[in-house]
Amino acid sequence: MGRLLAKGLKACGLRVVIRDLDERRGREVARRLGVGLLEGGSLKGFGVVIIAVPFEEVLGEAIKALGDMDEGSLLVDVSSIKTGLVGPIKENLPDRIEYISIHPLFGPTVKSLRGKRVVVIPIKAERWLGKLLSILRGLGCEAILSTVEEHEEAMAKIQALHHFSYMCLVDCLSKLGFDPKFSTESFERTLSLLKRFRINLNAILSIQRHNPFAGEMRLKYREAVESLSGVGPVDLERILREDFANLERCATPGNFGELDHGF
Repeated sequence: MGRLLAKGLKACGLRVVIRDLDERRGREVARRLGVGLLEGGSLKGFGVVIIAVPFEEVLGEAIKALGDMDEGSLLVDVSSIKTGLVGPIKENLPDRIEYISIHPLFGPTVKSLRGKRVVVIPIKAERWLGKLLSILRGLGCEAILSTVEEHEEAMAKIQALHHFSYMCLVDCLSKLGFDPKFSTESFERTLSLLKRFRINLNAILSIQRHNPFAGEMRLKYREAVESLSGVGPVDLERILREDFANLERCATPGNFGELDHGF
């Protein structure tokens, strides 16, 4: 995600300097993106410092950064999990440094940031919030203002529950096995999605571990499986038609438009 943000910010005409946890990789990324490479570790002179590393590393990197940032500057963390992160950073926040936590609602493989949504959680941002929102608009992004509590509850359903359903599918298919020559196009698309799931498994498991509502969502999923497993075909159809009607009311308009046939 850090590479994607660096590329987008540079395209907006901003001066971008990066540092990577892997120094050699950092040099290569800086060369490929055409941005600066932070030498010596000093963060003096930078108005905004963005921490975009694996979740387990965010807190430590943020605390280190706060000790070396200019007064009046802004710290931004990029993470899909806020519990156990935002609180400790806030506790260590110097008086003259501001802090905003963000969560891009897309993966690092997207080709463009235009039209993409970013959750913005201002923790201490009297001076910088408007500027950050302007930067995001300049990138073509839609900013969604939120709180830690609202974000975690929403992500438990949209990420933790969603991801857990795929975990169950992987576990079941791995035990049952299947003959790929009978795969439908829909099943092939699902397998392609599961490949991406595997690549991002560390981040996905972090959400299961750290989102405070994830355990509740796993129980809700189990309840749904047990409930649907015990009904006959007539009741199953009725329940699912009601469920789809409810789901359509929640979803973004267009998500339940016409689909290709042959599922």
